[in-house]
Amino acid sequence: MPAMIRRTALGGLVFDETLHESEDYDLWRRLAAVCQFAYVDQPVACYRIHDTNTIVTQPRKLLESSLEVQRRFFSMPQFDLLSRRERAAVYCTHGAKCAALRYSADARRYLARAVSTFPFSLTSCGLFALSVISPRLLERVILRRRQAQKALTDPTGTASAPQDGTDARELAAAGQGAGA
Repeated sequence: MPAMIRRTALGGLVFDETLHESEDYDLWRRLAAVCQFAYVDQPVACYRIHDTNTIVTQPRKLLESSLEVQRRFFSMPQFDLLSRRERAAVYCTHGAKCAALRYSADARRYLARAVSTFPFSLTSCGLFALSVISPRLLERVILRRRQAQKALTDPTGTASAPQDGTDARELAAAGQGAGA
């Protein structure tokens, strides 16, 4: 989305072009660690998705790239400043994205980290239990939850029911939003 930022606020931060699909997401994460952001509670831009968008043509690559940005976030000193509940939510989101990509061992590891960081989250505990019992079922639950979230926010009402497998639109939906 278009954004305005003072050049001085960048303080030498630039896009990491090695990320290819998520360089903007990475830059915003790094900027958030050193700048204050304002929240506007209304739509300020529209994002048109068409058949040539990366979110449609390469959803898996986009989701993998967002996982790399997330892993970088874990090593930032600002991550340790988050509350235990907030850190657990980030771990849970990361684990959910891993599950959507069928990285079962990684999903289980991050969901376990979410539970150990903040054991009072029913979402984290439930998703972790699913990761142990049935990684395939966990993947399906994650994709269905993302699809349901998308349907709630889709102004056209054209969101379709999820299907098994790695449908491009399902993987794209799995990469959207925060939280599982």
